Amino acid sequence: MSDVLSGLNAEQLEAVTHGQGPLLVLAGVGTGKTTVITRRIAFLISEGLVRRPSQLLVFTFSHQAAEEMLDRAFDQVGYAALDAWVATYHSVCERILRENAPLAGLPPDFKILDEWDQRLFLLDHLWDLPLRALKPRALRQPLRFLSPILSLIHRAKDEAISPADYLAWVKRAKEAGTRPPDELDLHQELAEIYASYQELLAKEGMVDFGDLVLLAVRLLEGRPGLLSEYHRRFPFVLADEFQDTSKAELKLVTLLAGHRNVTVVGDDDQAIYGFRGVPHDNLLSFLKAFPEAKVVVLKDNFRSTEGVLASAMQLIRHNAHRLEALSERGEIPHRITKELRATKGPGPAPVHRHFPTVVEEAEFLAQKVRELAASGVPYREMAVLYRNRYRPDPYLKALSEAGVPWLLAGRFGAGLFDQEEIKLVLSFLKCVADPRDDQALYHLLGSPIYRMPGEDLALLTSRAQSRHRPLKGVLEGAIEGGELTEAGLRAGKRALADLAYCEDLSRGNPTGRVLYAFLMERTGYLEA
Repeated sequence: MSDVLSGLNAEQLEAVTHGQGPLLVLAGVGTGKTTVITRRIAFLISEGLVRRPSQLLVFTFSHQAAEEMLDRAFDQVGYAALDAWVATYHSVCERILRENAPLAGLPPDFKILDEWDQRLFLLDHLWDLPLRALKPRALRQPLRFLSPILSLIHRAKDEAISPADYLAWVKRAKEAGTRPPDELDLHQELAEIYASYQELLAKEGMVDFGDLVLLAVRLLEGRPGLLSEYHRRFPFVLADEFQDTSKAELKLVTLLAGHRNVTVVGDDDQAIYGFRGVPHDNLLSFLKAFPEAKVVVLKDNFRSTEGVLASAMQLIRHNAHRLEALSERGEIPHRITKELRATKGPGPAPVHRHFPTVVEEAEFLAQKVRELAASGVPYREMAVLYRNRYRPDPYLKALSEAGVPWLLAGRFGAGLFDQEEIKLVLSFLKCVADPRDDQALYHLLGSPIYRMPGEDLALLTSRAQSRHRPLKGVLEGAIEGGELTEAGLRAGKRALADLAYCEDLSRGNPTGRVLYAFLMERTGYLEA
């Protein structure tokens, strides 16, 4: 027990040793929130507040955060920590849905579509959608058309808005007559597309990531007996980074914490995902759902100096929706003050410099790095943060020209499996493994390797859907009948020949050999 509580300051100790009932931990930047959560996990286990570690349900914002929590809790209570459910919202919901698939109206082996799979799925079913005013745009540029459609659907699911909710809103808006008719007609079409998309997913036994949380919420809302079982199964619920939860995730936590034993950790000053539809007042919503909640504010900052904290506070004070501001105005019953204390002391004051162009900024950066290195600061102790994750090139170029060694942490685009090259390779492998995988073949035909024109792809997809035939067979028939454009015929013939060669090669060779044949010998893609 002493090891679990050792090294904690007064506020951290108060949060970790909280017994039953709701608890909100306001943890500013660098105040040790992960320490509080992992120590609280260890405290609940070591004190016997849960009979088994598996009765703990802990929501995290990322898989990396989940792994870090388990590692740190393991240091405190050993293997017992590994039995706790520590996972992302989507992982927990997937597990709930797979355990109760028949009750949720899903097959036990339902498939989860990622963002790219969603696009290909809708491309396959483009002509099944109720398109009217949007049809010309869908015909001209199908992929570009689908991107905002899927963004709209994703946003709706994050806000727990079903197709029925959307359609009902359109109906009320029409009756009220407060919006232009053409705008409401567009919303009507979008709502119907959303409804059709959901029907198509259900027919195919598929869900997307947004469905995971929404379907889990609906399942638990509609079956009080099942919800009670989860209350008994998880008598304590914890949630990290609560300011970043969507409305659907907030509803999920509220449902699973019906026994009131819930701890959420967050910081309203770090609520930065409004552009993704995340409400800025999640922590306030938690206090409204659990008005008896105890609030603990972590005030010791272990990361920054007083100068940095003072500058940040000067800016954030202007936010009238902060919990501290609401407390000062008497709009919530809790007394909240968030004056962070820097354990590192005053430190140098932050310096702001403005540059006309990004090139000049990058050159200044490289010069500053060299000056620090000349003063004895090792390169490994320097870090450069850049705002736009897609544009590190000017900084990397300036550092290279200045002779400064650098290491780019992570990718400046999307994740590994979101990179176009990786998606292309996966589509190829899927085509070789399953010639009936229409989504993979569609992606491959439209890729930079074959560049089949959009009009040919639209023709092939439409014909495959209407005739209920695999896309590959439809492509073979269209080539034989000369029904594609000249560019489409060339692309189709090349693709079929390459796939036939690689399918034959795959029967007696390892995957690496097949990939080399496709990417180098047949297409020269890696040499381009």
